[in-house]
Amino acid sequence: MTRAGTITAHLAALPAAGLLSLPIIIPSRHAVDIHTADTFFVVAHFHITAFLAACALVATFVAYLYGKLNVAILAAWPLFAIHAVSAILLWLRSSRVAPVEPATLSISLPSSPGLGYLYMASALLGLLAVLLGMVISLWKALRMEGRSRVA
Repeated sequence: MTRAGTITAHLAALPAAGLLSLPIIIPSRHAVDIHTADTFFVVAHFHITAFLAACALVATFVAYLYGKLNVAILAAWPLFAIHAVSAILLWLRSSRVAPVEPATLSISLPSSPGLGYLYMASALLGLLAVLLGMVISLWKALRMEGRSRVA
């Protein structure tokens, strides 16, 4: 493959992931159950999870195609698995709320405050791992191509 083709494939990988996740993200014309999707958190979580999964999938494919899979891209998969598990645990958390009188201020603390940080950190670290992995894959592919031209 030419040098321009290698660069194009690596630079187009993440925008291609965005396009790949669009059919999943774009809402359908069917009614949405307001009880399950009534918060911005639920909607944002669905969108970001679809995009992160598409990024990891496309980055892994491009790096595999060029024979340049690296530790950073492979580390993204367990990080996204941790993200998914922590999202499920956040969803399953107990929500015991004591009944209160109307017009009473009630503050409820999360059942596991550290789980939210794990949830966010695993998503951000996974995305950073994908980006770093793509840079490493591009660098190794260009370096190998330069060596093959000299030889």
